Amino acid sequence: MKKILIAILSFILICFLMPILFTNKSKKIEVGVDVTDDPQIEETSKTYDYKKFNKVKLLHSKTKKVEEVSLDQYLYGVVSAEMPASFDEEALKAQAVVARTYTIYMMQNEKKHENADICDNPNCCQAWISKKSRFKKWEKDTREENWNRIVEGVDSTKRKSDNI
Repeated sequence: MKKILIAILSFILICFLMPILFTNKSKKIEVGVDVTDDPQIEETSKTYDYKKFNKVKLLHSKTKKVEEVSLDQYLYGVVSAEMPASFDEEALKAQAVVARTYTIYMMQNEKKHENADICDNPNCCQAWISKKSRFKKWEKDTREENWNRIVEGVDSTKRKSDNI
């Protein structure tokens, strides 16, 4: 009986107490406390001037031509190419956020294409389709409703300062 008790206590010590002793202790932050002045907390976010990203130089992979389109028009084409308009509104919004984030990242960092920010090839950058081409693929009676859902999804994810 004594051996079993020692084995159980050893097991508890090894499994529970040892990790506690060797785990780094992190600084506790109280809810509601402003930590912006704390020198131990590293500043990781950047502020961007999104107005400089109003135009996207889009390379059409089939024709090899570069077209300059507004960021909003570009995002409407990306979201409508990558997701059915019948999907839930929140899914359309999420796709718009991802598309905007990726597009701005590519405009700032990656230069895969000469004279273009991004292309319409989903194997390289992001899928994109023009409004005219998208309308041809939708049923005639749902075209406007579908497009309006895409536009609402994209527009609802813009920063308020970008709606100027």
